[in-house]
Amino acid sequence: MDLFEVSDKDLQRQITAPGEPPLLVVFTNGQCAPCDGVEISLLSLAEQDFKNKFRLATMDVDANPNSREQFGILSVPNLVLFKGSADQRSGWIGPWVPGKLKKFLQKQLQTPSKSASISLQAYP
Repeated sequence: MDLFEVSDKDLQRQITAPGEPPLLVVFTNGQCAPCDGVEISLLSLAEQDFKNKFRLATMDVDANPNSREQFGILSVPNLVLFKGSADQRSGWIGPWVPGKLKKFLQKQLQTPSKSASISLQAYP
C-alpha cells in the first residue's frame, strides 16, 4: 500500500474515485508530534490485516483550511474513512491503540455504505 497526500483541490476526486476502495485520510499538521508515527502504524496494519481494503492518505490541515472546516477537524491526529462520498464517512479521534483501531476498521470496512451515514469514534 502506498501512502499519498491529498489537498483541498483533489480530496473530492479521491473520495469518489470509481472502482477504488474507501479512502482513509489522516488529518495532521507539521506541529503534531504524535502524528509522526501514525502513518507507519497504519501502513503496517493495512499490509497485515487489510490488504487492498482501503487507500491511505494524509492531509495537512494548516495547508488545507477548506477541508479542515468542511469536516470539522478541530484537533490532530484525526482519521476519517470515506466510503464513496463525503457524506458516507466514519471518524476516529484519540490515541492510536492498535487493537481498538483494528476493530474500528474491521467494523467500518464490513459495513455496507448507506446514504449519509456519518459516525464518529472517540476513545479516551
